[in-house]
Amino acid sequence: MDTELTPPPTGFRELGERYLRNAFPTRDAEEVNRYLDGAAERFRQASDTRPLPSMSAIQHGRFAPGDLLYADLARTLLTAANLIRADLTGANLTDANLTRANLAGANLTGTHLIRANLTDANLTKANLTRANLTDASLRRATLTDATLTGAHLTRANLAGANLVAATLTRTRLTGAALIGANLTRTALTGADLTDAALTWADLAQAHLVRANLTGADLATADLARADLTGANLTGANLTGAGLAGAGLAQAILVDANLTRANLIRADLTGANLTGANLTRADLTDANLSGTHLIRADLTGADLTGADLSAAILIAADLSAATWNTSTHWPAGMSEGIVSRSDPMPSGGYRIRGGATGTDHHGIPVGS
Repeated sequence: MDTELTPPPTGFRELGERYLRNAFPTRDAEEVNRYLDGAAERFRQASDTRPLPSMSAIQHGRFAPGDLLYADLARTLLTAANLIRADLTGANLTDANLTRANLAGANLTGTHLIRANLTDANLTKANLTRANLTDASLRRATLTDATLTGAHLTRANLAGANLVAATLTRTRLTGAALIGANLTRTALTGADLTDAALTWADLAQAHLVRANLTGADLATADLARADLTGANLTGANLTGAGLAGAGLAQAILVDANLTRANLIRADLTGANLTGANLTRADLTDANLSGTHLIRADLTGADLTGADLSAAILIAADLSAATWNTSTHWPAGMSEGIVSRSDPMPSGGYRIRGGATGTDHHGIPVGS
């Protein structure tokens, strides 16, 4: 750069980038980013030499704006601290105790919170973009409307946390514990939830497009009307999960366990359920058009009104599955299904035991 500029400390990255692009429109993005990186480092170095407010002052919210930028607060005791709207950008809070701390509206962009204890903390509308919360405890924490875009929450404990309408786009939650967490309307687009524990979690209307849920435990979780388009749920446990009205088009559910899952009116168009366990799953009025159900176990599944047109049912087990005249079977399969079904007193039909999918030629098999 041709001149020395001091970017504003609060949100300097965003504000600085906007200012520099306006002031130097001919500079390319790489050069602007290099300058901002250097400015951040200079600010960190300056913060290392300035005196911090006392712990008592921090505890009670008596500090000036900018006092805590890039501050080293590792292993500090800040229980029930008043940090409302505090700017802790880039601060080091590794192993800090922030139990019951009030961080509502705080700026924690790029903050290090590794192994920090944020149990029962209030982080309503806090900005945790790119924050590192690896192994942190956020049990019962309130993160309503918080922003955690690109944050690292690997193995973090968020059991019972409130994340309603929070933004976790591209957030890393590998191995995180979200048991009983409230994630209603949460944005989790592209998030990595590999091996995460989400039992009893409320994910109703959550946005999980292209999220990675490989091996995740979602048993009894509520995913009603959630958008899981293109999500990867390979080997996930969805036993008893509520997926009524959920969008699972093009989702990968290879070897997933969907035993007793509620998939009423779910959209599974083009989804891959190869080897999935759908025993006693409720697929009433579900859209399974073009779905891969190769070797899937649909024993006792309810297929009333389901659309299975163009579905691939090679070696699928449909023993005791129920259906009615509104069920749409793949072309050429209806006659074989009818011949292997018995009428039920309550209406509809039940398929007799034995695999009644299709062989590699698409011909119904079983007895």
